Amino acid sequence: MFNLCDMYSGADSFEIRVNVSVTFGQKKLLVFVCDGSGWKGYHYNSYTLLETNADGTQRRYTDRLGIGNDVFMVKELNPLCGWKCFTDSLALFKLDTLPTQILIKNSKLPHGILDGHHYFIEVATRHSYRFLSYYMPEYADNKESRTIADFISFLKRQLGNDYNWPFNNEKNGK
Repeated sequence: MFNLCDMYSGADSFEIRVNVSVTFGQKKLLVFVCDGSGWKGYHYNSYTLLETNADGTQRRYTDRLGIGNDVFMVKELNPLCGWKCFTDSLALFKLDTLPTQILIKNSKLPHGILDGHHYFIEVATRHSYRFLSYYMPEYADNKESRTIADFISFLKRQLGNDYNWPFNNEKNGK
């Protein structure tokens, strides 16, 4: 969707992608890469890309900001605490060992929520790839989901307004 290569066979560096999927429109991808030159972060965002529904029909959302159809934006990210503290904190979430939500024994997914959000997290190194999927983790009943909810809260704190970019300025008429 954002012209990025797939990571199924691993990546050239250490890379984490966090796809934030909301029910009504916005497509957001947070990418954190560590290569030979250090850490970099990027926020990819679009609400005008064509979307294919499960039944094969297609949908496009109205371009409220006047950027045009089939456009995505990219912004460089820097965590408020700095890259060293950020990466030390990443290790605490153990994304490299967490199971995907559906594989958690006796886990109950939230029901009755129609406009929820889903997080798809990819973690790749030169020799490995992991895919994690969590639906509404803050409402699930297990420690793994709570860890993902805490991870998302951590990202929101460290990215500040950049987590919701470009929509954080709409309220101010910008």
